[in-house]
Amino acid sequence: MKNKTNYPQGAAAPKSSTNRKNKVNLLLGLGLGVAVMVGGLSSCGHFNFKSEDNDSDTQAYKACSSVADYRAYMSSYGTNGKYYKDAKNVVDRYVADSTAKAQKAQAKEQAEERAEARAEAERKEDESYRKCTTISACNAYLNAYPNGRYVNEVKAKKSELEKKVKDAEQSEKNEDEFYKKCTTVAACDAYLKAYPNGRYVAAVNKKKAELQKNEPNNSGQNKIIKNQKKVKVKK
Repeated sequence: MKNKTNYPQGAAAPKSSTNRKNKVNLLLGLGLGVAVMVGGLSSCGHFNFKSEDNDSDTQAYKACSSVADYRAYMSSYGTNGKYYKDAKNVVDRYVADSTAKAQKAQAKEQAEERAEARAEAERKEDESYRKCTTISACNAYLNAYPNGRYVNEVKAKKSELEKKVKDAEQSEKNEDEFYKKCTTVAACDAYLKAYPNGRYVAAVNKKKAELQKNEPNNSGQNKIIKNQKKVKVKK
């Protein structure tokens, strides 16, 4: 083993020794710089740019601004496209929203159509009800609207009309009986008093005139009898 050489204090070291030391320091410095650079890249995790951002797939996806664009992207790159799922989500959301809007619009339109049909049906029912001035019209309403809004009113109206018809029929029957009895002047007078506006007024007046011509004696006899009733019998 060589003995360590001691240099006098203040004496310069040999050049060979100095050069060797500088080289070592240089290598250490370079190594440290490389280590710092590598460590910095490692701590960042990636470079400041992505090389894949420049590929056609990414650029095509970034250029999409409408549903048609996203569909075109899906058509061009298929399921192997890096952004196929993202594009599909956009399209699916658009389709779902469009479907919901279409269904809402259709439901609104159908509701309006039902309201119009209901209003038209009610209008027709009202018109049919207003026509219930005869029994046949009442029957027509009840047949068309058995569960209609005016069923009770129409039934009551029908009953009232039927009663009027029945009363009219009975009245006509009674008048007919009176007319048939017009075989004397007195019977004709009874008819004319009971039915001043009757159906047989003209016929009864004519018959009365004929009876008066054919029965002049009877008329005179009737006057005599009336006069005799006025005379009081004296005791």
